[in-house]
Amino acid sequence: MVLALSKTCEIYQKGLDFDFEVLKVRRFIPRTDVDNLEVYNVHIFFYHRNFVVHAVVFFKEKNFLWHYKYQGAKFDNVLFVKKESFENFTTVPVHLNKDKSLVYDLPSNPAQFLYQVETAEFFQCQHVRKDKLAVQHPTLTGEQMRLRATIAIQELKAIFLSRFINFWLWSESLDDWFYTCDIFRTTYELSVAVSDLSIKDVNLVELWKGNKYLELVKTLHMGNKTAWKFILDCHGLRINIFVGYEEDDYIWFFDETAKENEPNRLIYTKLRICSSEVLKQRIYVPCLPEIFFNNTESLSDQFIETYMTH
Repeated sequence: MVLALSKTCEIYQKGLDFDFEVLKVRRFIPRTDVDNLEVYNVHIFFYHRNFVVHAVVFFKEKNFLWHYKYQGAKFDNVLFVKKESFENFTTVPVHLNKDKSLVYDLPSNPAQFLYQVETAEFFQCQHVRKDKLAVQHPTLTGEQMRLRATIAIQELKAIFLSRFINFWLWSESLDDWFYTCDIFRTTYELSVAVSDLSIKDVNLVELWKGNKYLELVKTLHMGNKTAWKFILDCHGLRINIFVGYEEDDYIWFFDETAKENEPNRLIYTKLRICSSEVLKQRIYVPCLPEIFFNNTESLSDQFIETYMTH
């Protein structure tokens, strides 16, 4: 049994009256309002024989929620033990008995919350490459680029996630995020990707009609493969959406530099997707294997025939 708590909740050991044991996992956490550390409970286990109640403490981080990982050996098969993040959500009370004395709060949209569990593992960007200066957009300032990118990410979430479609950073945006923690270091475009399997019943052209922030500019198609690239405009910022075509043990992605009918953006399936933070927004990224931590080559090159899942 799993409970989610905010960090302001107090845990009372009432369970001890029923011979429950309590294990508290604590961590020093910096406070934003004062210049010091405070100890918080980050995981709390109430257990009796084979029955375990796992209370996970959620923390507000920018515009999303996340929790610390559980480092311990006492419980091996429990969920929510890795560092994970979730979109901010509201809850509704549910009464479990007729006299309404026993109440649980559940996410107001349980399906959306549970859908995030598989991709909730949090992956941090790395400061392993220091480029001289970020590229300059022809017409937008750096602040304007980031504002438009934030709006674009929010719009993509509203359109894709409401339909249970995951999208993740891709191409140069993924390179820049991973190596510099800045999606606009070597490019002034925002690139994301989706799988064709997740949109097989969705008309992507129709999705953007009437949207006041994202306007469809062009669609590109790779030969006889269904590897598409959609180019959108967000008030001067170019948004690239790559649609990967899954075939046998591979995913093909559109590449404008490839030879005709031979898309050379080839990766091994299946991509495992994690969460991260970009511009104070929770966003998905590929869960990168350890090889990328110690390699200074471009991820664009690395993804060709070298991506392995774990």
